Amino acid sequence: MFKYLTKDSLERIIQNIPEVRNPDIKFEQYPTPAWLAAEILFQAYLRGDLYGTVADLGCGTGRLCIGASLFRPERVVCIDVSCESIDILREYAVKLNVYDVIDLICWDLSKDLENLHVDTVIMNPPFGVHKRGYDMMFLRVATEIVRRSVYSIHKYNQRSIELIKRLGEEKGFETMVIGL
Repeated sequence: MFKYLTKDSLERIIQNIPEVRNPDIKFEQYPTPAWLAAEILFQAYLRGDLYGTVADLGCGTGRLCIGASLFRPERVVCIDVSCESIDILREYAVKLNVYDVIDLICWDLSKDLENLHVDTVIMNPPFGVHKRGYDMMFLRVATEIVRRSVYSIHKYNQRSIELIKRLGEEKGFETMVIGL
């Protein structure tokens, strides 16, 4: 669809994706800033991680997964507990003509995903502010289903960094903390 995709043009596209209409505080539903989504997606693209199957866990209305779909991987799996958010995502994916590579799943990630295997996970999980440990549950699920790389946004503090590095070591992943 897009012959040349720059970070600026990607940011503008992402900025137009609607936010969750009635955010639920217990799920910490907040939009990923367009500039941050574009930055993460371009980092993943430059590292060669936006091919094969890409997943967005806790995708909301699709800022990361729709952005990923513009790079035309084989599949983009978008999972969120809110079916209303999934409906908004579907609407916008059709509008951008990327629906053909997107699989939408309304699912609670605290339940089993053992049959799902993807190459890359890109996500902005809840930070665990209202439900302690929720962020690490998302990260644990990501490490269980991914074959290659996980890109995840977390609170930037020493405790979070230590927990993420420890989980990476347990699962055999190299971790890299990037502060933006």
